[in-house]
Parts: sequence; structure tokens; C-alpha cells
Amino acid sequence: MTDDPPSEEMEDPAADAFERLRGEVAATRLVMQGLAAERAEEVAPDYSATLAEIVQRVERHARAIEALAERPALGLTPETMARQIAAASTEIRREDAAALCDARAVMERTAAELSQALKSGRTAADQRRWVIRSAVGGLVAGAALWAIVPGLILRALPESWVAMLSG
Repeated sequence: MTDDPPSEEMEDPAADAFERLRGEVAATRLVMQGLAAERAEEVAPDYSATLAEIVQRVERHARAIEALAERPALGLTPETMARQIAAASTEIRREDAAALCDARAVMERTAAELSQALKSGRTAADQRRWVIRSAVGGLVAGAALWAIVPGLILRALPESWVAMLSG
């Protein structure tokens, strides 16, 4: 082995690759510095209108949240809610009991009226017998009248008329 520096012909390929890479990195750095300089010259956009709108929305939501926090429902505990439900159900049961008592009174009054009407009314069999008896009585009375009335009428007429009718 010799201590002589390597010649260009025997140059290491890795070193050559690193040199090329170093050149490319330097070129990239120059391009990036140029872009940064261009951007520094550009005017930054004005976000004040957008930020003002965001602030308004946040304030509006904060007011809505405060209004919700003041609602009594959020302060209810399960015990308070249970007491309110129990009080409401007691009142409802009291109203239902009163309505049932009223309905019972109406039904008892109606039943008494129906019972009285049935006692005073005729049964169907009694009514049928009464109609048959009335029909038979009417037939007998009609036959008797048919037998009696013409004789009475003939006796009341003058004899000249009776002779003319018989004749």
C-alpha cells in the first residue's frame, strides 16, 4: 500500500455522489431563499373581517350558553324532580277520583231512572195480551153495532121509505 493520494481516475464513487448532492442542496437553498424573499415582499392577507365575524359568533354562543345555564331545568336534582313528579301525580289522582265519583253518581241515577221506567211500563207479553183483548172487544162491539144500528135506523125512517128500500 502506498500513502499517495488517489488519482482522479481512482476517485471514490461515494465521494463523487456526496459532492453532487452537496451541489444540489446548495442550489435548493438558493431557490428557497429566493422564494422566501418573494414572499416577504408580498402583502399578507387581512383577516380582520373574518376574525370579527368569529368573535361575534363566539359572543352569541356565549350568551346562548349563559341563557341555558340560567334555566331552572339545569338546576334540578333527581330528588327535586322526584318530589315534583310525586306532587303532580297526587293531584292527577285526586282529579281522577273526583271524576270517578261523578261518573258513579250519574250511573246510579240513570240506573234508578231505568228501574223506575221498567216498573211502570208493560212487559211485551202484557202488551201483546192487551192488544189481542182490545181487538177481540172491538170485533164484538162492531158486530153488535152492525146488528143493532141498521134496525134502529129502519125504525126511525118513515114507512114509505122503508117500503121503497125493501122493495
